[in-house]
Amino acid sequence: MTSYDQARILVGQYLDWQTKNLNVNVQEDKESRVIIETPFARADGHAFDIEVCFLDDGIVRFTDIGDTLDELWMQGITLRPPIIDQIDRIARRFRVKLSVDDYVLRNDGDGGARQFQDLVSAILAISALIDRRREAVQGEVDSSGNTEIPSLG
Repeated sequence: MTSYDQARILVGQYLDWQTKNLNVNVQEDKESRVIIETPFARADGHAFDIEVCFLDDGIVRFTDIGDTLDELWMQGITLRPPIIDQIDRIARRFRVKLSVDDYVLRNDGDGGARQFQDLVSAILAISALIDRRREAVQGEVDSSGNTEIPSLG
């Protein structure tokens, strides 16, 4: 068996594992809304969910339900303009929008796999800010006692 064949088997096993570990729960309040429990973990080690809403106009909206920014806040990262700007830049890199009104990451489109993957990638990249905060190692502290996050530049 060639390395290529072994790699194809490995990829197939990984995709099977993902399929088995993605759970879909229909929300009773809305038939057009489901929660997908993913096997993916943020920097804090907790797996995250993705909400999928099927809108009337045929648009499919994927969101993180606001959990990504909630987790940053719970880890001591103050959500003020410089941090929000970094989060927005990271989100846009993955074609995801940050809704500043409710601090939700969202991705509207046709519901394709790429749209789902873009949101997963954005969540993972943004949650890495938790590690950046830990790396600040007694860095500058703002007036409210929160450690400043080094710029991602």
